[in-house]
Amino acid sequence: MSEKPQLGKRFSHIYLTEDSVTSDSVRMRRRLGACFKRYFPGGKNLDTWLGGFLEAELGIPVVKYKFSSYVDWVDFFSNAERRDVLDALTVAYKAGPDAIGDRERDDLWKQVARIIDEENVGYELDDQGGIHPRYDGAFDAARSTLISGLEGEKFAAAREHLLAVDAALLQTPIDGRAAVRGIFDVVENLFKQHFKGVTHLNSAAIANQLRPHLEARFAGDVHEKRVALKLGDAMKNWVDAAHFFRHEAGQPEPQQPTPGTAISMVSHGYTIGRWLVEILND
Repeated sequence: MSEKPQLGKRFSHIYLTEDSVTSDSVRMRRRLGACFKRYFPGGKNLDTWLGGFLEAELGIPVVKYKFSSYVDWVDFFSNAERRDVLDALTVAYKAGPDAIGDRERDDLWKQVARIIDEENVGYELDDQGGIHPRYDGAFDAARSTLISGLEGEKFAAAREHLLAVDAALLQTPIDGRAAVRGIFDVVENLFKQHFKGVTHLNSAAIANQLRPHLEARFAGDVHEKRVALKLGDAMKNWVDAAHFFRHEAGQPEPQQPTPGTAISMVSHGYTIGRWLVEILND
């Protein structure tokens, strides 16, 4: 039996979707502009209120002056740099309650999330106004699972390194080299927190520190121990691969990885990081 059609959805959202996400979209920008025009209109001076706030926070011109002050939201979102478009969304989320109230701000955020999703642009929105890179379900799940294990002051540095990964992946084109370095820093930080004498994460550290830990931790379960040791070997290979993108003093900067390689390295790094949180901190 064939599946029921997706009732009530626009034709283009069912049959004309792209297989891969993009980092920007003309349609997305125009739709965001129209959305902001609705929530921050000129009639109540909400446009210039938010426009002035964006100017103060982002350091870019937003408010226009011709007979009177106003903001052309469609023009702003259509022509601003991508970083300013994304930052404007977060600033509007933070400042919105002072102008339109919590309820309207939350409704605006839902509309923004819907626009980004329907235009298949590679970002996801969190519930506090943040914007993060999105690639596919497996990548997003690995990232979210790692973040869920990095709560508390103990993991503050690891969370900062994760922000560096996000920043690298949000560039156009993505800075895969910086993204790999960032996720390596996350994994290294988690490793060094448990094994206090380790100064660098490398194959020797994994063999001398992690492997004995795994053998002791799973001594009572031969099958679990075998799996854990194989995962440790896989981590060693990942660490060796990540070192290809580390910059050594006096040496030329390594070439950028292809986007596919960078995303695979980062995604696998998320998984390794979550595994370390589980086996080293329970």
